[in-house]
Amino acid sequence: DASLERLDALRTALGQDEADAAAAAAHALKGTAANLSAKRVASIAAAIETACRRADLDAARAGLSMLEPALRQAAESVTAVIRDELATREAA
Repeated sequence: DASLERLDALRTALGQDEADAAAAAAHALKGTAANLSAKRVASIAAAIETACRRADLDAARAGLSMLEPALRQAAESVTAVIRDELATREAA
């Protein structure tokens, strides 16, 4: 999944103190989340991106700890919507 790859890229970049790469990964996650209307994920990713652009990697790492559970919750919500839609179609 592209989002998991971006999350891994963000985690790796922050682990290697690569602010530009981390900002790019956060920006990509922000876009994906916005396309899915995952507002909390998009907001956290935007804050991480901003922190990286300011070279405040400690703040970016703190954001990462909030991003991971928010991303899991968004994925669960999307999965539930898809499951409900499929069930509705099968019942029709």
